[in-house]
Amino acid sequence: MSQKTQRKLALLGNTGVGKDTFVRIFQKRYAYLSMHLIKLATPLYEGQNAIYELCGRKIEREVQDGILLNFLGNHMRRINPDVIKECFLRDLHKKGQEPDLIICHDTRPLDVSFVRDAGFFVLNIASDSEIALERRKARGDLSLGSSDHHTEKGLSSELYDAQILNNGTLEDFEQKIVKFIDGWFL
Repeated sequence: MSQKTQRKLALLGNTGVGKDTFVRIFQKRYAYLSMHLIKLATPLYEGQNAIYELCGRKIEREVQDGILLNFLGNHMRRINPDVIKECFLRDLHKKGQEPDLIICHDTRPLDVSFVRDAGFFVLNIASDSEIALERRKARGDLSLGSSDHHTEKGLSSELYDAQILNNGTLEDFEQKIVKFIDGWFL
């Protein structure tokens, strides 16, 4: 890269399609690039952790209680319809030094408009629903949120700028990611 150009990438896709895997692969393959990661669901995870703590139970950082997260999302948005957007913008402005890349890695159809308004290129990660379900089971979620939840609906080609299909092996997915990053970013 001849001059530093900051890019913003939003990963769009339903649960279990490989958005977190995309980030792990990116971090491994492009460790020389500085990156700031924004997780739109941070307020939901903070709520999930607080509820588990109130119940006297621990929950590991990466573990999801999908039913609880869906519940919290519904009620937090009822209290403040812009809660996710406000937390996103706060996190975006806290990024510190100018990183090479900012990745918002858990974008849902409801979020695309404000993420795009912030200058993000939207990449849809897609996979067959049966494959995504198996991945969700394999990652050890405490409960599986509904794949028919309203936050998972409304995904259409008008919402994204490019798409990666993730129905194959991890190696296949990694090759697709590298091809995308090398063409889009480098």
